[in-house]
Amino acid sequence: MIGSTRAIAGAALRAEGAALNHEDPHSPESKQDFMEALALYELGYLRGDRDVLRSGLALARQFDLSFSPEEKMEIHRRAKRLYRELEAERVLRGFGPFDNSRPPAVTNWELFPRPNDWGSNYYDDVVAEYKALQSP
Repeated sequence: MIGSTRAIAGAALRAEGAALNHEDPHSPESKQDFMEALALYELGYLRGDRDVLRSGLALARQFDLSFSPEEKMEIHRRAKRLYRELEAERVLRGFGPFDNSRPPAVTNWELFPRPNDWGSNYYDDVVAEYKALQSP
């Protein structure tokens, strides 16, 4: 994966902060900000950062957020639109399209057995939760 996802995670945290600035975390305004945060977390996932997606799923659980099938699709479309816009900007500046491949060291580390089987299902669980969040 070439290119950091740290700025994407930072933008997601700012969107979370905006959502929490509303008096009612379930108000329409707050929900829109949460949806933006989740779209940014999904953008990070599309770039190959599985950890940032886990943050987004934790956010949804922490605030007991629920979304209609249409809202889930809106989150997904927003993430894809952001991806396309950022990639177009990269190409315009001469950097080429995103390279979302994962370095062998990262992939091999994920396969390395953990003591007491810690984390053996970590990424599978994250991806399963992500797919459940997307489904209607």
